[in-house]
Amino acid sequence: MALLLPLAAIAQIKFENGYIIANDGKRTDCLIRNRGWNNNPTKFEYKLSAEASVIDGDLQNIAEFGIEGDVKYTRATVDMERSSVKVGKQQRDAKYKLVSETHFLRNLYTGQHSLYVLEESGLLKFFDRKPSGEFSQLIYIEYIDQNRVLRKYNHFHSQLLNEFSCPDATLSSFGKLEYKISSLTDYYRKTGECKGEKAVVQKRAKGDFNLRPFVGIKNMKLNADPGGQGNAEVSSKKSSVAYGLEFEYILPTNKNKWAVLVALEYNTLKDKLDLPDGISTIDKRAEIEYSAIQIPVGARYYTHLSDNMKFFATGLVVLNFMNKDSQVVYNGGADRFDYIYFEGNSYNFGIGAGLSYKKLNAEIRYYAPQRLFQTADGKFNKLSLTVSYAIF
Repeated sequence: MALLLPLAAIAQIKFENGYIIANDGKRTDCLIRNRGWNNNPTKFEYKLSAEASVIDGDLQNIAEFGIEGDVKYTRATVDMERSSVKVGKQQRDAKYKLVSETHFLRNLYTGQHSLYVLEESGLLKFFDRKPSGEFSQLIYIEYIDQNRVLRKYNHFHSQLLNEFSCPDATLSSFGKLEYKISSLTDYYRKTGECKGEKAVVQKRAKGDFNLRPFVGIKNMKLNADPGGQGNAEVSSKKSSVAYGLEFEYILPTNKNKWAVLVALEYNTLKDKLDLPDGISTIDKRAEIEYSAIQIPVGARYYTHLSDNMKFFATGLVVLNFMNKDSQVVYNGGADRFDYIYFEGNSYNFGIGAGLSYKKLNAEIRYYAPQRLFQTADGKFNKLSLTVSYAIF
């Protein structure tokens, strides 16, 4: 795994074709480092050519910038309110105060009336840009009334009815319009169509599901020291074929760099051990039978090395559901057997790192020790190297 870390160090976010508009209104084609911003940026990096030095753009010197086929940000000084919709942070009434702020607003729809959004941690606010170029915030406030009931002040319904709506629209027709990117973008698009506009809707980032069968090799180690009854500690190491299935969802945010995943794998380790004690003339033996369904659940982060090659790191919580017959059987001779059963289900953690090429992933993964007993010493851990392929 350590051999993969230098690849992560050299991986970088790519510069992509874009443009900037300076304060004087001059447009310049350039290359912009696309960070797949979750929150609206206050600055960014660009180059005038592939060989040129990196230049910082910010709210002081850039009026607008965009990345070809992806995103556009426009600088705007707006009067806005900052009410929160986070649980426990809602207001106690629908009153609000507008304060002047300057931001790079992300464009969602461009027409006679254009739609923009400001996203910050825990904050989502939308803005309408009128044909005159003036920006106004679309007001939506969640608040808790005196009876501790959640209320919604949908003032943006009235704003849009008065400023940008189809001829047959009424206030009651806005009942299903939500203060969300998808809902508002669809509203602007449909309203623009009914007005005969030729508009531009910015591309929406989309998530992606991958189903990945995997195969490889795994090294397993089991140690058990049940204690009592004179039973000795046993230890076994085995290598076997690793196979299973992984479900991965690539999140639509942050340039599709984050994914969540859940996998399914079956582990089994069986071994027979001689346990000479140097005293008894009767052979003592132990037989290990371990089997469990393993379900890793976690997150994965991708970063580009080239157009088709990516490095990734994985963090996991691992759920282990042991077969009820998992046990260590001690044979003391003379038909004397002790059955020591592993004690139920457990969880542990795992980390991994690997390379992705198109639909192919190769990953080395370490699983921390899994406890086998509640009141005695026993653990099972694993190291695996697998290759998976996204079949869709």
